Amino acid sequence: MLWIGEVLVGLGLRLHPDKTRIVNLQGGKDGFDFLGFHHRMTPSRFGTRRYLSKWPSDRAMAAIRAKIRDRTSRRLAAVSCATSSLNSTPSCGVGGPTSV
Repeated sequence: MLWIGEVLVGLGLRLHPDKTRIVNLQGGKDGFDFLGFHHRMTPSRFGTRRYLSKWPSDRAMAAIRAKIRDRTSRRLAAVSCATSSLNSTPSCGVGGPTSV
């Protein structure tokens, strides 16, 4: 990892020692979070190949769930009003959902 730091210093960048780690992706046991996604090698359903798979990270999913929880009521509500609120598209009037 030392040579990576030297290359980055030449570019005016530096590695953060607490946030940087080396991950072995070959076994599929380790993975890493980057830009809101978790990356890990997963086996193919057919054959012996492995592919780099990605899915939303736990932190990103927690943030999305918190937004949904904040914007929706715990009481029964019209589904179209809740989805329009989450999609930032106003389609519910004062009297409830409108047909579009």
